[in-house]
Amino acid sequence: MIFAYISGLNGCQYCKNIHAEISKKLLRDANDEQPLLDIENAGIEEKYKPILKLAHKVNVDIKSIVDEDVDQILQYGFDERVISEIISICGAAQFMNTVVVAHQIKPLDDIQNIGSAKMMIEKGYDGLAEYMISKRNK
Repeated sequence: MIFAYISGLNGCQYCKNIHAEISKKLLRDANDEQPLLDIENAGIEEKYKPILKLAHKVNVDIKSIVDEDVDQILQYGFDERVISEIISICGAAQFMNTVVVAHQIKPLDDIQNIGSAKMMIEKGYDGLAEYMISKRNK
């Protein structure tokens, strides 16, 4: 969900679409086409909203992060380690978004997107690496 949100902010449709599909499957929010446009009104559990708010700040205005942002996440029972995980996911998303956009990689069609999301859920990025290697070796 964080990766999809950050990718949307960064204008990387390829990454946004795949990670939004993964989020829909994992969070069972399949009826919402754009679940991450408006955090406050998104059809997600309340406990995830402060996570996305912090992710937004990490991506857009990192110096605006305050203790209250972290406290809002921790009040839902998340471990403090989740803060570092959010920051790391944002950094990874920013990097991948830059790579994908700079290479002008186009978004997948709906069927490819669903297949890619399924593979990512089952195998993570190892599945993507296997796929890329198999294509390169042909």
